[in-house]
Amino acid sequence: MHHRGTIESSGAGLMTEASVAEATMTGSPGGPLGGKRILVVEDEYLIGAMVMEMLSASGAVIIGPATSLDAAVALASSVQLDAAVLDVNLRGERSDAVAVELARRGVPYLLATGYGEAGMPRAAQVLAKPFTEHRLLEALLQALQSTVIPSVQ
Repeated sequence: MHHRGTIESSGAGLMTEASVAEATMTGSPGGPLGGKRILVVEDEYLIGAMVMEMLSASGAVIIGPATSLDAAVALASSVQLDAAVLDVNLRGERSDAVAVELARRGVPYLLATGYGEAGMPRAAQVLAKPFTEHRLLEALLQALQSTVIPSVQ
């Protein structure tokens, strides 16, 4: 794993290309996610590290992890992404604003939660925690092939 850092928002919440490059982890190019740029939004360090390792082993280029709502929104609005894995609850705040921005940009995303599907947008793809590497990859590959991007309402 070539993890180089964690993205946190600065006072204004603005991300620079240098800070994005600093927080990018490149996976094996030959895996099923070969070269796909995946945003990881997770405030729990161990879960975030596990998700990043799973995605990296499958060839993804990891953006993040964004551990706060401000950092996640900044990345979702400014970085080229192919998909995202969003923790629904970030330090007591819902990640709906991140999902809205991703949907606006046409970026597919998974909502990772340990609270079940109640209260989740109807069209959203929910990934129940805890999940296996197989389930994460299966859900991401499905999301990447889908032409329907869920909206948050």
